[in-house]
Amino acid sequence: MHLIPLDLLYLMLPAGVANMAPVIVRKLGLLKFLDKPIDFGMMFRGKPLLGSHKTWRGLVSGIIAGIIITGAQALLAPMPFDLVDYGSVWLVLGVLMGDAFKSFLKRRIGVPSGSPWLPYDQIDFGVGALVFISPIIWLGWPYSVFAVALLAVCHILIVRIGFWLHLRNERW
Repeated sequence: MHLIPLDLLYLMLPAGVANMAPVIVRKLGLLKFLDKPIDFGMMFRGKPLLGSHKTWRGLVSGIIAGIIITGAQALLAPMPFDLVDYGSVWLVLGVLMGDAFKSFLKRRIGVPSGSPWLPYDQIDFGVGALVFISPIIWLGWPYSVFAVALLAVCHILIVRIGFWLHLRNERW
C-alpha cells in the first residue's frame, strides 16, 4: 500500500470534521435542546463521569457531520486517493467518531471539564477514529502514527484559526 499525506487526510477527514462540528453547531446556536451532558451529571468515584462539556448536541452534531462527509466521499468515489470502498461502508465510517473516552480519563486525573489537556486533545479523535475503523481498514503502525501526527498538526492550525476568528475561546 503506497500512502501519501493526501490519502491519509482524505481517509481521516470525517474524524476531523466530526471533531469540529460541535464547536460550530454551538456557536451557531443550533440544536440547543440537545445541550445536556451525555453522562446526565453522574459521578464516578466522586468525580464527574465525563463532564458538562460532553453533550448530546456535540455527539449528535459530530455523528451527523461524519455521516455527511463520508456520504460525500461515497458520492465522489472512486477517487484516486480512496483507501476504502466508501460505497459499502460510508455510513459505518461516518458514525464511528468521538472522544468521550478521553473525557472520562481527564476526569479521573482531575483535569477540569473544558480545560486543555496537551497533547491528548490534539490526537484523541485521530486515534479513536483509527481504532474504530481498523476492522474496515488497518493502515499498519507507521501509517497510523503518521496519520495521527498529521491530524494533530492540522488540528492545531484549525484551532488557532478558530481562535483568531473568535469561534473558540481557547488557543488549544
